[in-house]
Amino acid sequence: MAQATQARGVSRAPGRELPGRRNRFRRALPDLVAYGLLTAAGGVFMVPLIWLFSTSLKMPGHEFVLPPEWIPNPARWANYTEAFQVRPFALFTRNTMVVVVGSTMLILTALAHQSIRGHRQPGKAADAELPERSGAPGIAPAIVATGGER
Repeated sequence: MAQATQARGVSRAPGRELPGRRNRFRRALPDLVAYGLLTAAGGVFMVPLIWLFSTSLKMPGHEFVLPPEWIPNPARWANYTEAFQVRPFALFTRNTMVVVVGSTMLILTALAHQSIRGHRQPGKAADAELPERSGAPGIAPAIVATGGER
C-alpha cells in the first residue's frame, strides 16, 4: 500500500506533484486558447454589424468610397428619421409579429400534441383515446371515423 505523506497540510500519494502555478497554468491553457479564439471569432463577426451602422450614418453616395470610411464625417443621423417616413415600418413590424407568433404557436401546439399522444393510459386503445387528447377536435373524429392513420 502506498503511504500518504503530509506536505504543507495537503495529503498526497507518493509520486504525485503538488498542485502549483505551473500545473494550474497547464490546466487553464486550453480554456485560455478557447476564449482567445472565441473572442477573435466574435470580433470577426462584429465587423459586418459595425460596417452596417457606419454605412447607415453616411451621406447618400458615400457608401462605397475607397478607401473605406469607417467613421463617417459628418455623421448624418437624419437618415433614420427619413427611413421611418419613407417606409411603413409599423406594417413591417405587424407582419413580422404575425409570422413569429403564428409559427411559435404552431410549433408549441405540435410539441404539446406529441407529448399528450405519448402518454397512453393502460387498458385504452389508441383509437379510443385520439379524439379527446388530440388537441384538434375537428380533425381527430374524422381520422377515427375513417379508420385512423395506419
